[in-house]
Amino acid sequence: MVFLLALFLGLSVLAEPLSSVEQQIVAHIDLDEPDAIRLLEKVVNINSGTMKFDGMRKVGDIFADEYRRLGFSTRWIDGAPFGRAGHLLASFGDSGIKLQLAGTVER
Repeated sequence: MVFLLALFLGLSVLAEPLSSVEQQIVAHIDLDEPDAIRLLEKVVNINSGTMKFDGMRKVGDIFADEYRRLGFSTRWIDGAPFGRAGHLLASFGDSGIKLQLAGTVER
């Protein structure tokens, strides 16, 4: 454990200082942290276990609103044909990098 702490401290000394853009990013994250914590608390307090379809849909609706606020388009893919609540699909633009995020909740 002491070795890992010494290694971490040694590497942190070698790290370059943050650029002005990186400092702005950190400041924005720090400023937004209370809202992020409120959102996290809101969704974890929804009973959205694997077979709790109503709860999963509520969580999906909350994240759909958040994605739309960032400029994404969203749609819910109904999971009834495969015995699940469904999937939230969010997309941004028509070209470029494609990113897929998937999450699972287990209690």
